[in-house]
Amino acid sequence: RLFSQQPWLRQSLHAEAEQPGHVLDEDSTLFASTTKDLISMRDMREDTELVHYMQTGKTLAEQLSVMQACLLNGNVERAQRILIGLYRLYPETMKEAADVSVHNEIVGGLLAAKPRPLTTEALLWYDQMERHYHIKPNTNTFAILISGFVNGGMRNVAVVLMQEMLRCGHTFHDLLLSTYLSDTDIDHIKDVARSIISQGLESSDVATNLLNAVNDAEERLVSLSADANECEGDADRLYQTPTDAVDSKLDAAAATATMESAAEANTLVSTNVE
Repeated sequence: RLFSQQPWLRQSLHAEAEQPGHVLDEDSTLFASTTKDLISMRDMREDTELVHYMQTGKTLAEQLSVMQACLLNGNVERAQRILIGLYRLYPETMKEAADVSVHNEIVGGLLAAKPRPLTTEALLWYDQMERHYHIKPNTNTFAILISGFVNGGMRNVAVVLMQEMLRCGHTFHDLLLSTYLSDTDIDHIKDVARSIISQGLESSDVATNLLNAVNDAEERLVSLSADANECEGDADRLYQTPTDAVDSKLDAAAATATMESAAEANTLVSTNVE
């Protein structure tokens, strides 16, 4: 859907990938033809060896754990194969077992792939999440994609993703709250927005809205920090001075209780003597 709505996007991927710092070769996925099947899946859906392994080995939860381990080890293709195989074997169960976070892990793994990010595959996986798996991308999905393309120097694609995020009903405020964005990621995104505005590009309005959202968020953080410091100061004043007074009162109460006990004891002794 994303490629069909933005026909220049694939060309942009090619063009930006040819900028300094992007090393490509004949086998790069960025040179895939427009008619190539989804994510080079070849025979992934008919991988009998994988299906046999999954049927005879582990539970669904264990297989998802194996998928996550593959992503941590950088074996993104195997992680994809496992997830696709799971959907093939357990189509109904996977509707409950695999939520958007599982697909976000795949997208993140593709963008973190070595020696270079698998950018086209990440976009294609995003594009198929809702169409093939009925999984609606959330703010974290866009945070992963936008930061991945910004950090990869592909700012035009990042801006398209920002527009797509807004079209899907998410806000920049939601984006900035994502745990998938570090402070460094936000700084890089701000730099891209400033660059777009300074050049007067067509997407300047999107960049302006982003910077406004960042500024609002930063002002809120400053305000919350000030409120927290004020509350902390009030707490310190509340508990600083009364300590000695409380101790004195406790000592006086203890002394009074002792005297009363002594008086009661004397009265009891006198009574017994009589």
